[in-house]
Amino acid sequence: TGQDKGGNDVVDSDANPATGRTALVAVTGGTTNTTLDAGIRQGNNSGLGSLGDKVWYDLNNNGDQDLGELGVAGVTVNLYNDANNDGIISGAELTPVKTTTTNALGEYLFDGLNAGNYQVGFTLPATLSTYNLSTIDDGATDAVDSDGNPKNTSIAGNTAGVQTSYTALISLAEGEDNLTVDLGIVPPANTNTLGGTAWFDTDGDGLQAGNPARVPGVTVTLYNNAGVAITTTTTDENGDYLFVGLADGNYSVGFTNYPAGYDVTSREVTNTAASGSDPDRVSGRTSTVTLDGTNRNDRSLDAGLVSPRAALGNYVWDDLNRDGIQDAGETAVAGVTVSLYFDANNDGSINGAEATTAVATAITDANGKYFFPNLTPGNYQVGFTTLPTGMEFTRQDITTGPDGDGVNTNGVGGDSDVNPSTGRTGIINLSANEVDLTVDAGIRVMLPATIGNKVWADINTDGIQDAGEPGIAGVFVTLFNSSNQPIGSAVTDGNGNWQITNVPAGTGYYVVFTANLPNFNTTGAPGTNPAWTAQNIGVNGTQGLDSGSESDTDSDVTASGANAGRTGAFNIVPGNNFPNIDAGIINWPLGNILPIQLVSFIAQPQNSSVILNWVVDAETNVAHYEVEYSTNGINFVSIGSRTAIGNRNYSLPHSSPKQGLNYYRLKVIDKDGKVSYSEIRKVNFGIIAGTVKVYPTPAVNSINITVTTAMINQYATISVIAMDGKLVYQQTVNALSQTETINVSKLASGKYVLRIITNNETVNRPIQIIK
Repeated sequence: TGQDKGGNDVVDSDANPATGRTALVAVTGGTTNTTLDAGIRQGNNSGLGSLGDKVWYDLNNNGDQDLGELGVAGVTVNLYNDANNDGIISGAELTPVKTTTTNALGEYLFDGLNAGNYQVGFTLPATLSTYNLSTIDDGATDAVDSDGNPKNTSIAGNTAGVQTSYTALISLAEGEDNLTVDLGIVPPANTNTLGGTAWFDTDGDGLQAGNPARVPGVTVTLYNNAGVAITTTTTDENGDYLFVGLADGNYSVGFTNYPAGYDVTSREVTNTAASGSDPDRVSGRTSTVTLDGTNRNDRSLDAGLVSPRAALGNYVWDDLNRDGIQDAGETAVAGVTVSLYFDANNDGSINGAEATTAVATAITDANGKYFFPNLTPGNYQVGFTTLPTGMEFTRQDITTGPDGDGVNTNGVGGDSDVNPSTGRTGIINLSANEVDLTVDAGIRVMLPATIGNKVWADINTDGIQDAGEPGIAGVFVTLFNSSNQPIGSAVTDGNGNWQITNVPAGTGYYVVFTANLPNFNTTGAPGTNPAWTAQNIGVNGTQGLDSGSESDTDSDVTASGANAGRTGAFNIVPGNNFPNIDAGIINWPLGNILPIQLVSFIAQPQNSSVILNWVVDAETNVAHYEVEYSTNGINFVSIGSRTAIGNRNYSLPHSSPKQGLNYYRLKVIDKDGKVSYSEIRKVNFGIIAGTVKVYPTPAVNSINITVTTAMINQYATISVIAMDGKLVYQQTVNALSQTETINVSKLASGKYVLRIITNNETVNRPIQIIK
């Protein structure tokens, strides 16, 4: 497509449409350039076809392209069009409509052709003037035979040309791709061929074993008996080379232009065809072979290449079950930056400048792989950075094996070699010619944490939660991160308890409590007004909020001033539970003991209203009840009241709920003016509650669950289960609201099952998460 469009080199195409190449790009040590892109588009209009195939050496003159018969490079190929469809190439038609030259594999192609009649002409270079052509259509099939007529012959009116062979007219249908138009070239009688293969000798023994990787692009020079260079060629994509049409005599070959970091391997003692490396390690030259009537086609001069350097690499994967081992079904992670550090002074450690200056960097590809080739033998360390957001390193060195790393077969079975606290491996020693593909990094989604505890009435003002001191309902609790952004909130229930779940790991968190009590005082001298109690009384104060040893009976909030109601800063460790963040209130104006025992408080939609029902037990000294309503869960207003008449069952309708989430709580006022609050209930109005609804799906960050009427107010466990049966998320709810929301932002893209279990039923719903 077009080159350098749009002014943004990160996302544009950098390839020149005419050459397929970018402009020159300067690279310097330690830098990474990932902006070289190529956009491609449909090149040919629908209905256009192509003609082509191959020119090859037909060594046995049987008219077939046989194994080991290589292509002929440098043959000029012309395409002629019988434009007037008269069956003759004449006049202006004698001028080729297209011209090309066979590549190193002997291949050619004419594309973008309209339907019509065409003729192909092959013109041999002067170096092949003494070569003959295979008999036309003499092979087994048209796909592998020769289609050129004898040289210097006029075909379909096209003038006979020196060293040129023409095909018959070829009818090309609309959109047809005809890749069967070949030409076989036969060396002169009593001439010889000489060739072989270049391959990577990975074990350094000088022998070809199994099916070794071949080396294209190696320069091969042919020498005569006097040691004079005659001609050169290059190994093809299969690592093969071939010299054709050689007179009887003694010949040798020399190999040069190896891949960077490679050299000739150990020489085989005897010249055994197709099994050993023949060049001398110093000169790159083979011994002499004799070509004559007893040895016309010699393919024995091979070169094995070995690297005195080393290589290191492998794999980054998502450790879904967090066991530190690569399991089937655990996917690769692309885009992780991998840095390589070198022990330059060879003291067995990497520190100082060695630890801060990477000698090479890479980025894991779509298969999670990375590779550092051409390394000097020595001590190395690998570091992994730029993990996906919300992920951390898994456990290190779980399995054992030949190198203490475990078996690793294509990303299955190996362990993680990274220290989770540093993101780096230990020291890795590489010997000459060693390729270590066992250095892996497992990463996993950070488990969210849970924080919480209690707000209580500190009746004796001693700063400690004593027996008989009740919890306080209705206090709003907000969690802030280190950027002072609120990331979670809760309201204390009838027992003063609160909890915020799905908290990501991090540092610098703090909690702010809002008492929602009239005349609340934060001056430090509250008198008889409600206020925060003394902070950090007793052993293990706020200093240990994130240590696991913080007292869960003291008050952790500042009592007065600008930070009144705020805790100190603390850190969150992935997956941990911090049930130790409390706040005490003195001079609580709402009494010591709740005037009732609230059995249930249910909010459920009915037609165009929401009906609030509550059941109480042990109703003592209660004056009346108020139902309070909020659109945001923070600011509540009264929408109606019921006088306490000794009944256990009360009801009140809300006739104007809004579409979406509505919040309700029950305010209990006793005859002395003291007040208590129920837990908050949520109703997603407009959602039919006859069946369990789960939405949205696909989801990105959160999923809403609207339960049936029968499930409201029940204790429930909500789980998310991966398709392989692994439990990836779970939370419990003491009393289901009509709508519950769960956070799935930390889960990977994919399909899951959402499971809700109550005392009476189990409901499974399929969900999908996308990122």
